[in-house]
Amino acid sequence: METERVENRVRDLRNPEHPVRRIARKSGLRSLIANRRHRSLKAEDVYLASYPRSGNTWMKFVFADLVSRREISFSNADEVIPTVGEHASKRGDLRDGGRLLKTHEPFRGEYRRAIYILRDPRDVALSYQRYFEGFGVSFESTDEFATKFMAGLVGSYGSWMDHVESWFEARSRGAEILPLFYESLIRDPESLVAEAASFAGVETTAPEIARAVARNSAERMRQKEAESASYFSDVGWNNRSVSFVGQASSGGWKGQLSSRTLERLQPASTRYAELLEMETGLRAAGVFAA
Repeated sequence: METERVENRVRDLRNPEHPVRRIARKSGLRSLIANRRHRSLKAEDVYLASYPRSGNTWMKFVFADLVSRREISFSNADEVIPTVGEHASKRGDLRDGGRLLKTHEPFRGEYRRAIYILRDPRDVALSYQRYFEGFGVSFESTDEFATKFMAGLVGSYGSWMDHVESWFEARSRGAEILPLFYESLIRDPESLVAEAASFAGVETTAPEIARAVARNSAERMRQKEAESASYFSDVGWNNRSVSFVGQASSGGWKGQLSSRTLERLQPASTRYAELLEMETGLRAAGVFAA
């Protein structure tokens, strides 16, 4: 019985809005914890980075498939590509001995080389709210969530705007950062995965990339989620009416967000449109037609 109580308390702490995590977020403790998690990193390590709910998990599954040459599940993905802070025992799997690691942190000086994934912040906000609902955390309205999202008051990684700017400012100063846009990834995943693999130093071939993308399609990812009930229970995902794997689409916010919520998100969506056009040449009007 005591063991069960301890396990339940540990599981509760994984809730992103647990009171202990909120206190840490609002105090200097958050910085101390982050510094500790970033010990024992190597200059050769390569990071799969993003703000939460931007496509990082999908990219992690694809890259884990490529470096391990086996199909990846929710139960073994962290063994192949751990999150920063859980990386100490991870061996190198890149040409130069570096490791592939996942992070949702804003840019830090330790991140010498990174693939940074961006997604339309309106889709991010909608998906992020559902993510919290999966952990049993509810908000009065999507508008309330959007307000907190813009202010950096949800989760542990600050606002979407500050997060994105930290990475692009670092890139402008010479940091090795490859930005990948979610909208481009879903249009031509194999080409962009090939570009990212070359950037990261992952030895692979076109057939292997095609196989990894197919084995981690949106439909297959949903199947993997359905097959991983015990994993999601262990991490505290208690609301099984909410799917962890989203629709893997762009523009899902249309018809879901009110005009008031869209107004609150406007500064972020405008900035995203600027970056998208600057980096890919995609016209914002075509991507963001309401």
